[in-house]
Amino acid sequence: MPERAELENAMRHLETLRPTLGNAAVDAALMGVRQRLAVLHAAGPDSEKRKQVTVLFADLVSFTSMSERMDPEEMRNIVDRYFQHVTEPIVRLGGHVEKYIGDAIMAVFGVPTATENEPEHAISAALAMQQALNAFNDELEQERGIRLGMRVGINTGLVVLGYLGGRTERDITVVGDAVNVASRLQEAAPVGGVLISHETYRHVRGIFTVHSRGALQVKGKADPIQVYVVTATKPRAFRLPTRGVEGIETRMVGREVELQQLQQTLHTAIEGRTAHLVTVIGEAGVGKSRLLYEFTNWLELLPVQVRFFKGRASQEMMQLPYALLRNLFAFRFEIQDSDSGAVAREKLVQGIVSFGGEEEAAHFIGHLIGFDFSVSPHLQGLLGAPQQLYQRAVEHIIALFRRVAQARTAVIFLEDIHWADETSLSLFTQLLHACADLPLLLVSLTRRSLFERRPAWGVAEETASSMPRVTRMELQLLSQKQSQQLVGEILQRVDDVPADLEQLIIKTAEGNPFYVEELIKMLIEDEVIVKGEERWRVDLGHLSQIHVPPTLVGVLQARLDRLPLAERTTLQRASVVGRTFWDQIVQQLTSESSEATNNVDDLLGSLRGRELIYGREASAFMGTQEYIFKHALLRDVTYESVLKRLRRGYHARVARWLVERSGERINEYVGLIADHYERAGSSELAAAYLCQAGEQALQISALREARTFFERALLLVCNEPRPTSRLAHWQRLLTRHLGHTHFLMGNSGLARQRLEESLVLARRSEDQRSYVTTLSLLSRVTIELGDYAQAESYIEECLSLARELDDRSGLVDILRNLGNLCFSRGAYEQAQRHYQASLTVGQDIGYQAGITKALCNLGRLAIDMGEYEPARAYLEEGLRVGTVLGDRVLIAYLLGDLGQVAFYQGRYEDAPTRYEESLAIRREIGDQEGSAKIRTFLGDRALALGHIEEALGHYAESLAIRQGIGYKWGIAVSMAKLGTLACVQGNYSEAALLLYEALAGIIAIGAIPKALLILFAIATLHARLGHRERALELLGLILHHPASDVCETKGPASALLAELSDGLPPERVTVLLEQGRNREIEQIITELLAAPIGLGESL
Repeated sequence: MPERAELENAMRHLETLRPTLGNAAVDAALMGVRQRLAVLHAAGPDSEKRKQVTVLFADLVSFTSMSERMDPEEMRNIVDRYFQHVTEPIVRLGGHVEKYIGDAIMAVFGVPTATENEPEHAISAALAMQQALNAFNDELEQERGIRLGMRVGINTGLVVLGYLGGRTERDITVVGDAVNVASRLQEAAPVGGVLISHETYRHVRGIFTVHSRGALQVKGKADPIQVYVVTATKPRAFRLPTRGVEGIETRMVGREVELQQLQQTLHTAIEGRTAHLVTVIGEAGVGKSRLLYEFTNWLELLPVQVRFFKGRASQEMMQLPYALLRNLFAFRFEIQDSDSGAVAREKLVQGIVSFGGEEEAAHFIGHLIGFDFSVSPHLQGLLGAPQQLYQRAVEHIIALFRRVAQARTAVIFLEDIHWADETSLSLFTQLLHACADLPLLLVSLTRRSLFERRPAWGVAEETASSMPRVTRMELQLLSQKQSQQLVGEILQRVDDVPADLEQLIIKTAEGNPFYVEELIKMLIEDEVIVKGEERWRVDLGHLSQIHVPPTLVGVLQARLDRLPLAERTTLQRASVVGRTFWDQIVQQLTSESSEATNNVDDLLGSLRGRELIYGREASAFMGTQEYIFKHALLRDVTYESVLKRLRRGYHARVARWLVERSGERINEYVGLIADHYERAGSSELAAAYLCQAGEQALQISALREARTFFERALLLVCNEPRPTSRLAHWQRLLTRHLGHTHFLMGNSGLARQRLEESLVLARRSEDQRSYVTTLSLLSRVTIELGDYAQAESYIEECLSLARELDDRSGLVDILRNLGNLCFSRGAYEQAQRHYQASLTVGQDIGYQAGITKALCNLGRLAIDMGEYEPARAYLEEGLRVGTVLGDRVLIAYLLGDLGQVAFYQGRYEDAPTRYEESLAIRREIGDQEGSAKIRTFLGDRALALGHIEEALGHYAESLAIRQGIGYKWGIAVSMAKLGTLACVQGNYSEAALLLYEALAGIIAIGAIPKALLILFAIATLHARLGHRERALELLGLILHHPASDVCETKGPASALLAELSDGLPPERVTVLLEQGRNREIEQIITELLAAPIGLGESL
């Protein structure tokens, strides 16, 4: 063994003795070793040494015969110019020209100093050489009418590196089998092409466009070698690292059937133009990633080109809305976390536009996944409407992937989705259904824990025609025979693996491939398996002296314990950051510690050499080297070994580093920063960032995630033992946010509970603005619950405080809310007065949004009062202001109501134009309830014209939409419409079922005053069944109720009264109407639900 290697081994051994000898003794011993190493380094390089390099051979084709017809001086001139053109790319990309031989050139990459990218640089140089030759050929063709052809061969391998006559780079020479193979590859390469060996290819997978040329028999080699033709650099490279152990590339074992299944699924997707979801299931270490790696390698050589997307979830992402989707786009478009906001947005826009998308689409998608596009003109008018913004973004995402899949097969890889956020998983499910008719393959890797929260992952809820094809592929543990094959693959350099060692590994690992690999690495570190340069050997005598842990966690812990102290500490600090980490933060954690340590880069390099961590080609933060733990389980074991007293400090420093590095884009990392502050025990800081994360989730309608953030933050604040004014502020705010979130999720009861808690806290604090905001929210909730008396109390108090605070914009909204309360009670004159007051204040202060909303309210009220011309005037003025404002939500409402004016005025041909304009906007902005409402309007028009089937279609679609979003009042209305239609058709049993279910739904949400529409439909049903007196009693209630001025009820009710009065004594009609008039609506509804119409009754 060379002296340098012996000294380096000695240093590593001394590090392990620190617990026994102490730091002082070890440091003293290391000093002498380091001094000797310094002497050897100063002495210069050895005269000969073995080294891995990449060798390039290039030669002109048929130039010898061409040169026979040229003057020697002319020929020399052409060759010199040729060498000048093709040498420049070699030198520029770090190559060393070893020699020129006639018209051939040999270059070596990796001397005198090595880098990791020598094969990539060699191939890039070869492609650039071909381009340079083409440019030179253009000159030659004009000068002499000739063109030259060149072949290039490239191989990577061990050579003997020597210095002839001196010590400069020019004196370097290389010899060895790798050189001979490169020369033979050049001879076999196509003219104008670049031919590489498998040894070179395995270092550059994913970077270049390559085509397999099969096996090539090379002179001097016993076995054929696999070769590939390189045609171009890929526009977006996805480097695929070589998989193996201790630098030895190993074949995949035991997953051949699953690989063939993936390959066949892709062929089926391409040939049948169908979407497929394959979910690969397996616990830690069974080989999910290796299977995906082999499938990716196969894709790399597929003659059919695909568009490739890749995303990976991590534990830190689970509560971050759209984190997995964001990871996928950031990876595809090379968006770094350290990019400025402007740069990140520009990369996203350019990436989406490159796939044929519009800039508008990029803005919506970007805002959804966390890039701040709030100043975009495309988003104006929607920032306060998160559900609409979400729907528009989803539509753009679906359109983007449909466009990609229509042009070229799309392949999406999602790794570790057991840690994926719910919002991303839901979106990918939608995407699969929307692209069911296109060649799209989504391969997801997960542990079984995913199915605890997503038991039907990938299973469609729609009809079979809109479903992607779904496959679940569960990876089993390796059989004993397969485990034996895997051991043989890893230990291929051992001439004869002892049976005792083989059985020990197989029995202990129990079929887990990752366990097999880690156990072998532990045995190498314990010198049971001794690595040589060419061959390895086994020291069975040493095997009996070591303890082999019985579990995978035990093996990982043993490997961790055997590390030198400095390396182990470095790895522990990295584990605090997460499975993915960066050298700068590890350096910062180290520099702030008390103990002296080695250079962090050297320590990380050593950990990388032990294959505990991998370096990544691209880093999320510019100017840093990004690393990832080889396996999530290794990171977890390492993290658990960190002393708890140290963890808090580390987490706090990581949080501060993320705050500093994220800069203006800090909003994108608040969830991750909050996690670290929470683990650091900094409750107030954690609560602040969690609150911010929740607010951002609300803005994109990620309601579940928002609720989780607010609940976590509130728990932290409430558990703090020493209350402060700042903690009290967070408690008020978080409780109110939770109430608002529950309200948006349709949980009005929980919303009221939380908001009332927040109101008490705000009252104690004398924070009047917080108090007014909470009161306003509570008034909306109590109106929804039908508690009008309490809503009125809240609104009156709101009005008083708003005037006291001179909050005039707040006053505009509160007056409108008071108008809504009066409208719900049927007090239309009061509602009109409050809407008008809201309009006046809004006009006085120039509050354009408030003006538009007040005009919209006034127009809708005028419609219900039957005042159609004033309604049209209000609505058209609102449309004018709303158009200037760019508020598409309000514009859609105004257009729909203008359609209603036309309908009620009997202008049936004009109404559809407004309806369709409104519907188009609602679809674009994702307003599902608004779309359902327009469907009911269209159904009403069709029914009025006698188009029964058309009406049925509109009503049914409105019901489906409302059931999908869980809007209970809307569901009741749509059921009532369908019940009315069934009654018109004479389907009385069906009508009764629908109407009574609708009535029960109204009672369930406490919106009794809104039941008149359904009661009129039930009265009509009674009339058709011959129950004239019961129908007249219901009409008495309907026509004299305070809310009876609703035009779609009062007019038809009057017509039905005239019909039923025909043939009955007037005094009897009067008695029945009075009976209904004197009854309470709650009492009549209770009676109806207790004794519904018999389903067997008929005329």
